Amino acid sequence: METLTVPLCWLPHAVALGTPLPAYQTVDAAGMDLHAAVPEPVTLPPLEVVLIPCGFAVAVPRGYEAQIRPRSGLAVKHGVSMPNSPGTIDADYRGEVQVPLIVLGREPFVVEPGMRIAQMLVTPVPRVAWDVVEALPGSGRGGGGFGSTGVVEARVVEARRGAASHGTRRTRWHITFGTYGSRLHGDTRPTVDRRHNVFGTPFLAPDAVRVRYEREQMSVPPLLLTDAQRLCVESALPEICDAMDASLVVAAAPEERNHVHVVVDTDPAFHGKQTRALIKRRLTQRLNADFHCPAPRWWAKGGSTKAVKDEAYQRNVYAYVSKQRFKRDA
Repeated sequence: METLTVPLCWLPHAVALGTPLPAYQTVDAAGMDLHAAVPEPVTLPPLEVVLIPCGFAVAVPRGYEAQIRPRSGLAVKHGVSMPNSPGTIDADYRGEVQVPLIVLGREPFVVEPGMRIAQMLVTPVPRVAWDVVEALPGSGRGGGGFGSTGVVEARVVEARRGAASHGTRRTRWHITFGTYGSRLHGDTRPTVDRRHNVFGTPFLAPDAVRVRYEREQMSVPPLLLTDAQRLCVESALPEICDAMDASLVVAAAPEERNHVHVVVDTDPAFHGKQTRALIKRRLTQRLNADFHCPAPRWWAKGGSTKAVKDEAYQRNVYAYVSKQRFKRDA
């Protein structure tokens, strides 16, 4: 087996502490264990990230990376892991290697001086050049996946449309999302949050303290759509949905100027939350391009997503959204 030689600097504080260098624990181990270069025990509180130094720096050869991964023993027995697993040390990094640790359990964990806290693998990294094509080659899996980081956009649209033309079932969604900072939890309009967003639970009651707290957390002022921006949103949505291989039923940017309604039919493989996220991203791109003064934040996080499953709700939501469409002749 070929050995890769990597320059390593054992830092003075680790030398003084006698912290061991990274080392394989068995002949066939893939990773080298890293040790905590700390002078005294460090307590990790639950769900807080603590950076632990390892006492050395490396010059990873060009074309390679060093991956830092959690130790399985600590993870299984104590819930100790890394929030960014796996971490990467690039070939041009020359600082001390440090490991961010987090306790995912309920009990604190104590890192003792010299304790093995993580493992490091040095692996080749090819350089990638993109070949931009109109369509990707087919595969058995196709676009199946989580879909939350662009998988929806990466599918071959024509193949999906071909399937739809042969009777593939579609799911109808009523999607609503607000503009940034305009609809806060605790204001006079009934809202739910993640702790109460369960079917059958009551709305949050008006709460001036909650509203004040949420306003203090905002990074920029609230945003309300102008009439021109409302018209842009409604005009762009048919094209946006078509590019997603979805069928827009009706959409509105109501006169309150602080939210958008979209009723859309999608492939059942993709949840309405994924569709909502993609619509918001595409609308942001369109608004930035058309108004040449990109807002710091167009949309609030999240929104409402409800599957339209019965005819009565379908009729009601269509009428409700249609009445709120921008009046072009107003």
